[in-house]
Amino acid sequence: MYIITTVFIAQLMSVNAGFIVYSAINWYSYLQMKLTSSKKKLGDKEDTIDYLIDDFLITDNDTYNAFNWGYMPLNFNALEGSYSADPYDGLSRIEEMKQVTMAFGDADIRINMDVVYNHHGLTAASNFEQIVPGYYFRKTDSGAFSNGSGTGNETASERAMMQKFIVDSTVFWASEYNISGFRFDLMALHDTDTMNQVADALRDIDPTIMVYGEPWTGGTRDETGP
Repeated sequence: MYIITTVFIAQLMSVNAGFIVYSAINWYSYLQMKLTSSKKKLGDKEDTIDYLIDDFLITDNDTYNAFNWGYMPLNFNALEGSYSADPYDGLSRIEEMKQVTMAFGDADIRINMDVVYNHHGLTAASNFEQIVPGYYFRKTDSGAFSNGSGTGNETASERAMMQKFIVDSTVFWASEYNISGFRFDLMALHDTDTMNQVADALRDIDPTIMVYGEPWTGGTRDETGP
């Protein structure tokens, strides 16, 4: 049996209840310190972490940013820099995150990651749309971006290269950072075949990896869909 809890990193590090305060502290190391200083035996444990992927609306060096649950992903395979001691040093982010996962492992706590592959923080200006216009996002019959996510776009997971991107990305996080589970935001926007391929690829790495998500969509659904 697993006990699953959700941790918003920004809220955990906030010095004022109800407000998100960004400072120059090393949040990755602080998260590790908070964990190792208060180990408690609760049986098997899973923590769902929101949100580690680089976010469009959060800048790496501002003193304050609006809290948005990490809901506007920019670079899906890059760690969010605002939690790092030095956001301009990519190696620093990587080393600090791996220290966190090792500390959690030492405390017998597995890390699940909340992932938002159903949309991108940008639409027409996104890397996906710039690389192959009209391919990575679903469109309506009128040619507008479908908005099943409520953010202005939704990714077309049923298309071969978008499907491959999602599968490869989750495999990367599981193998490189020892992520033990993935909670998919608005999972109903993804086609069943893609989700099955994700689960199969992850369980080839670790049969105990958890794959679960929200069984609904957001925004408005148009003519298109998985």
